[in-house]
Amino acid sequence: MNGKQDWLKELEDLARSNHWGEIEQRIRKLDRKLFLSGDLIDIATMARRAYQLSFAIYLLKPLALNPDKSVNTQANPEALAEYATCQIMLGARVSAKRILKHVPENNLKGLFAWITLYFSEAEYAKAIPYIRSYIEHTDEVYKQCIGYLNICACYVGTGQYELAEKEISQLQTKLKQHNFELLLANSQELLGQIYIFTNRLEKAEANLKLSSKHAEDTNSLYALFVEKWKLVCGLKRGVATDQDVQSFLVQAQKMDHYHSVRDVLLFWSMSKKDDKFKRKLFFGTPFQSYREFVQNITGQTFNDPSCVWNGKWQNHDQGSIFYPFRTLDAEKSMSATEMSLLDALTTDLVEPKSISSLFFQLWPNEFFDPEYSVSKPYK
Repeated sequence: MNGKQDWLKELEDLARSNHWGEIEQRIRKLDRKLFLSGDLIDIATMARRAYQLSFAIYLLKPLALNPDKSVNTQANPEALAEYATCQIMLGARVSAKRILKHVPENNLKGLFAWITLYFSEAEYAKAIPYIRSYIEHTDEVYKQCIGYLNICACYVGTGQYELAEKEISQLQTKLKQHNFELLLANSQELLGQIYIFTNRLEKAEANLKLSSKHAEDTNSLYALFVEKWKLVCGLKRGVATDQDVQSFLVQAQKMDHYHSVRDVLLFWSMSKKDDKFKRKLFFGTPFQSYREFVQNITGQTFNDPSCVWNGKWQNHDQGSIFYPFRTLDAEKSMSATEMSLLDALTTDLVEPKSISSLFFQLWPNEFFDPEYSVSKPYK
């Protein structure tokens, strides 16, 4: 191996052992002049995995876009797919779909981008065919195991707990055989979720305890997930305090993981038997699949938003979205742009809008560039 390959392999080894803090430090010290375009795609991928999205886009933009900011249809499909994945993670689903039209169906990075898209919308059933195709098109055992684990996560996300439990038990044999400790810990965390949802709390706590042993990097999202489900166990047992909940919410917000905030608020409202808060969470969530999850987990049906707001439902490609403040008076008194901005700020009452997500709400067909796009929503 040459020096560049050794450097990239070291980063991959760090990723597989969950040391994202060290990866971030190494990426920040990188001199991109030392690498060729093919290397840049690998570096951008690692930057994206470490949530350094601005840096990843900085590397990929010259490869994926023409000078006029149109898609470079002659670009390396790997660069296009990785750029699309970064855009998805920033909230640019419409723009990402435009890019992915130019990526071959069997391209691994392209398949990963589609999986990321559907996971970002909590559309787990739609993600499964892409995950299966991803598994079929890779010979790397580690990536295959990640694929199988994600299928199990989709089963959990769609309430197929018995099937998920069976598949995870079979997968764990393979993970132990290959000594994939972090993936094994991920599987234990998934089992913890299953046992929570099926009211087997002792088993849930035992699996989460095993899983937490591998959460060495306390700043990682993985460690956050484990702590979230431990807290949910405490809420279901009636031993977690409001202070425990507040401490977790602060940590999740610092890490910009508002799906975890949403989950904890749901279980907290259930522990308090606070139906009004549950309604607010239901109607203040833009994802139809998550609203279905709320109804399934609470055993309640929330049909009438009038007890909370006087807005209206509108259909979109990801399902119906409730706009809490889109009233007739507001529509009459505001311009279309002002109304779109109000919608963007109020459709999700859990997750505050970032500049990138506001940008995509107002200009859904444009690409977000951290260097040039930030000022546009302010104007």
